[in-house]
Amino acid sequence: MRHKLQSITCFLITSLLILAITRSSADTYGENIVVVGNIKCWALVSIPGVTAAGKPISGTFVPVGAGAGARLNGAYVGDPPFDNALFFRATLKIGGVEIYDKTYPLGGTTGGTGTTGGTGGTGGTGGGVGDPPGGGAGAGLYAFAPTDDFNFADLFAQVPEDPELVQLYGPPPARFASNHFSHNADVPVVLKCYYALFKNQQWIASTVCETQIDPKAYNRLASWKTIVTVNGGSWPPNLQARIDGLVNTGRSNFSSANYLVSGGPLMNKAQALAELGESTGVFVNTHGAGGGLFDSYGHWDPVTGLIIPSGFLPWNEIGTATGAFNPNEATPQHSWIIVYGCDTLGGGADPSWAFRRRPVDGVYLGFEGILTTDCKDVVTGATVSFENHATTLFSMLNQGHAAEGARVRANALYLPLDVNNFPLPMQLRGDTLTTWKSVYLHAAERVAPRVDSQGRFTEWYIWFDSP
Repeated sequence: MRHKLQSITCFLITSLLILAITRSSADTYGENIVVVGNIKCWALVSIPGVTAAGKPISGTFVPVGAGAGARLNGAYVGDPPFDNALFFRATLKIGGVEIYDKTYPLGGTTGGTGTTGGTGGTGGTGGGVGDPPGGGAGAGLYAFAPTDDFNFADLFAQVPEDPELVQLYGPPPARFASNHFSHNADVPVVLKCYYALFKNQQWIASTVCETQIDPKAYNRLASWKTIVTVNGGSWPPNLQARIDGLVNTGRSNFSSANYLVSGGPLMNKAQALAELGESTGVFVNTHGAGGGLFDSYGHWDPVTGLIIPSGFLPWNEIGTATGAFNPNEATPQHSWIIVYGCDTLGGGADPSWAFRRRPVDGVYLGFEGILTTDCKDVVTGATVSFENHATTLFSMLNQGHAAEGARVRANALYLPLDVNNFPLPMQLRGDTLTTWKSVYLHAAERVAPRVDSQGRFTEWYIWFDSP
């Protein structure tokens, strides 16, 4: 339950200065400045890489930086109406959803009636000296220990032309999962900051500065399947049905996680490389080798035993398509690379570099040996389709488990088998804590009661505050 503050323009004081407010443009995207007499109040909201409207955000680790402050307005002429300004309240909305409404107590002579914040923390103390009317309100999920999502020295590197006033507090940072929103959806991030204006240590007026950035959610799947055996023949109908079922399971789960699923599931080499250059997720069931993947039609030459190049995607060609050799914002990084194929992780290899796997919130799931379409049902001992493994993997992810927990559980219930009917468990490269739809949490943040006893967390955002 949220507690709304009373209007901050109504103060228990004998007089209230009503001044003209002007807004001045700021050089930094996401910053706004409000001028009130001899005071400039500023607010800044930022996401790394979002330097203009429409810039893409991907994955479940989207950090939001927030800042607020006030400067003296050197251009003001006349008797200054204020001698100080202090930030005391902030609200943050992402995609129209209020993430927090946080108020801090300030020194001064204007008291108010405090309230206790909702889920997310304690609001301002009741009736304290300098509390804004209505006290404080906290809301949403939050953590006491902010992680190093931002280098604030970079965010506020500009040197203001007017002297900066020392602030006691600042608006809390946050983090969210971009795929809470549909692919290509606008995701407005709106920060509203409130300031107390003082004269002779008396809180006599207040003002508000609102700022906004407008990224777009970008989460897109590249997905294909094989329709030929290693020698180029057709699969028996029952095995092709297993392949079809596995790939349909993957595609439907990515779709439900707000990934755009457009191309495929049949792709030639050129089509697959083109899709990989635009995707942030990968789900394939095809032939693999130590040096790359095959397209839907690729196989080995049945006479020479050599790979036929026209249907093979070497890691270096995938890396060229994804921008791994020349990283830039034109080619997105990948959060999820799931490959039901042979030997792409053989010998401890990690080909995830070719996909520009995200260093945080990025994972490659695959196999180290020769995979079949068989799994062992560990409970009954029966041999069943490997679609059961994928179904369990996605079930765990949808319940809020991170990548490693989901992988371990899928292997424990439905153990993939190799050509000799030996166990071939799925392996992982990358960030074990990668999340599916819930916001990414660092290891230190995965604590009770936020994460339940089974390690699950399902919320799409989190915000950070001091204890």
